[in-house]
Amino acid sequence: MRNVLILGSGRSGTSMVAGTLAGAGWYVGERPYAPRSSNPKGFFESSDVNGVNELLLSEVVPASERMGPWQRWLAWLPDDVECRTSPRVERVLARLCAQRPWCFKDPRLSYTLPVWRPHIGDAGLVCVFRDPAVTARSIVKECAQEDYLASLAMTEERAIAAWTAMYGRILERHRHAGDWLFLHYEQLLTEEGMRSLERFVGAPISRSFPEESLRRTQSDEPLTEDSLAIYEELCGLARYPIAPRARRANPPARTDSPRTAFLLALEQWVRERPAQRSSLARAATPAELETLVRALPAGHGEPPADRESLDGRLPSVALWERCLHEACAYDLGPLEALGQRSTVEALVGTALHALRELTDIWQREERLAAFERELREPWPIESASQRRVLAWPVWEVEALAALLTSVRARLLASDAPALILRHDAELDGPQAAALSALEQAYARAFPSGEAVEVVLLVEPLRREELVRVGLAVEAAWVHGVDPDPRRRAWLLATGAPLLDVDPK
Repeated sequence: MRNVLILGSGRSGTSMVAGTLAGAGWYVGERPYAPRSSNPKGFFESSDVNGVNELLLSEVVPASERMGPWQRWLAWLPDDVECRTSPRVERVLARLCAQRPWCFKDPRLSYTLPVWRPHIGDAGLVCVFRDPAVTARSIVKECAQEDYLASLAMTEERAIAAWTAMYGRILERHRHAGDWLFLHYEQLLTEEGMRSLERFVGAPISRSFPEESLRRTQSDEPLTEDSLAIYEELCGLARYPIAPRARRANPPARTDSPRTAFLLALEQWVRERPAQRSSLARAATPAELETLVRALPAGHGEPPADRESLDGRLPSVALWERCLHEACAYDLGPLEALGQRSTVEALVGTALHALRELTDIWQREERLAAFERELREPWPIESASQRRVLAWPVWEVEALAALLTSVRARLLASDAPALILRHDAELDGPQAAALSALEQAYARAFPSGEAVEVVLLVEPLRREELVRVGLAVEAAWVHGVDPDPRRRAWLLATGAPLLDVDPK
């Protein structure tokens, strides 16, 4: 039994293939989706598999698709766009592919396969397809009856475009690497087709799963030139004979860059703030920036599927994010054609205001995040020793001599630490007087003049920075009774372990 990835458009028979394998012992993911009227025997997909693909596509599907969470199995992705992985994605894929044997199916795999490849080893790749016109009608019906797809303005032309983009990418980009089996939906209902699948996966399948009663309608209507060429190539790879088919002209080339209020606002925003270095401005191109904004949550209170929201920390963020999301998807072409200039200007003005506000908010978030990252870095202390201990003595000769005498053996050991002494002029007096007292105390504690490393820490430090000092030392030495409690409180605030070094 080999691991299997099943690729192909939704409503093309991928569930039938997955069902024959799931019924024979293949793992299809945690908690597979329940059957529905469109798939009465089940989908054999799960949210953990689909979710990682949805996340990958959320970053690259064009704004012109106007797709929300979990709708991107119907996406059209331009030929020159590739999905990008991340450490989070890599962890999820490694966990999923640790199951043996597994069988994962998802229409989104047509686009995300390159991200999966490092994890799938020698898994078999099964491409399932059927007549694109029949598939398109089935997709339109699915969108009309499922609530989560209701916001999609799905047409048969749009469904054909998605079908063409998916299978075109499989044929042009994917099929030249790996072990592939191409199957037409109709072949799955034949003995020969089931034997072919069994040979490919190296084990018996659940032959009782496919049912003739589930056979979908046929079609002989004309197909676009591109979809027909791809369908004919698929049928050739599957050795499935088809009758000659009429063809019609391709629709106008699709674009992923409509003229939107957001893009016009972005142009003005860049002109007025050319040196801006916020999260938004770091995007290399307007298209990448549009992708970032398009991924923001679209509805109030709706949990975002594509990225962690800032809601809760700064409530106004949700308003500006929704405003930009809508402006990013709204094509101004029809309004401009009708001469509604005032409406266009109002939309652009609103988007520009939202962009300004959101930029300022994100800049504040970035400064806070940078400060939090800085707090995790040890305070820079110039010392030759890899080990350091901290002390804040009373800067008087007698107190300093007592401290140095009590730690003399430790400072002369082979792995001796550097002694970091805190001095605050406001509390301890002039630095010159403190150094003079230290020299006298050293002469008493080390009459033979042994070399020890002592570093003064004199920089002004804010209370929130003391934790960095604690990260730079292994302990804080406390000696004797300090008449001023501020020194001990300061040492405690560093978070370093306090050790009593009084001689016993």
